Amino acid sequence: MIHLPVYELPGTKVSRLCRPIIALGKHAGDVNAAIKRMLLRKGLWLFVMRCLYYERTALTEKLGNIGFSRIEFRKFAVRSNGSYHEFVFATKPM
Repeated sequence: MIHLPVYELPGTKVSRLCRPIIALGKHAGDVNAAIKRMLLRKGLWLFVMRCLYYERTALTEKLGNIGFSRIEFRKFAVRSNGSYHEFVFATKPM
């Protein structure tokens, strides 16, 4: 069981516009994290935390490519705060 933030784009023409916007946001986050890490190496303490979201279809394909099977996605409320979180269940044959 893996707890990951997962999203799925709709199967419409508009979703083609979403992918570049999502990629641009991820790139901006990468640049921001790189700058903060550089400042950390120079002795300036900054809080660095990343939240990476994964597209469901790409994640399913990647997990299948590295040997996982029976890949399932489930969303349920967690006990800690009652909000819904997405979990990935998969098996890897021995």
